[in-house]
Amino acid sequence: PQLGQLEHLQQLWLGKNKITSMAIPPLPALRHLSLQNNRLETWDASFFVNASGLTHLYLGHNNLPDLPEDFVKLTSLVELDLAKNALTKIKPMPELVGLQELWMNDNQIDDLEEVKHLSSYPALKTVYLERNPMHGLGTEEREEKYKAAILAAVPNLGQLDAVRLGEKIKIISDGTEQRVMGIRKR
Repeated sequence: PQLGQLEHLQQLWLGKNKITSMAIPPLPALRHLSLQNNRLETWDASFFVNASGLTHLYLGHNNLPDLPEDFVKLTSLVELDLAKNALTKIKPMPELVGLQELWMNDNQIDDLEEVKHLSSYPALKTVYLERNPMHGLGTEEREEKYKAAILAAVPNLGQLDAVRLGEKIKIISDGTEQRVMGIRKR
């Protein structure tokens, strides 16, 4: 059958296929779509109408530019992977009320002021923005500014990059307990 005939299709995994267009036929039941590691360089306006019920969208490792206005039509998104693309901005989209995970690491975002737009996502729990030019990787002062700016925008964030925030771990050594805020490799 043709893809458009699969009206009950809920998941579609098309990673690593050298796909150059994200145009798909109407798929009203589609909830999970992966187009990771393809050759996408432009947004297709029909995509946002034909896949408007998506809850999980994985577009990492392409060369997509900044998000178009039509992106707000994906109001059911819970998880969005845009890692390793050509994004330069964090688009505020308050319409995405259920978005919990946002992966935008390894893009071209160079202005730390962009992180203030994260506050437009009320359900956000996890953010990956590391290795963007604004991150300041390797410079402790810049990394602290990066973290502080993100936490100012999303004070209830549970995870920033690969670090869980606010979790306490009990370590028992030599028979005594100690409380630590977290463990991170340096």
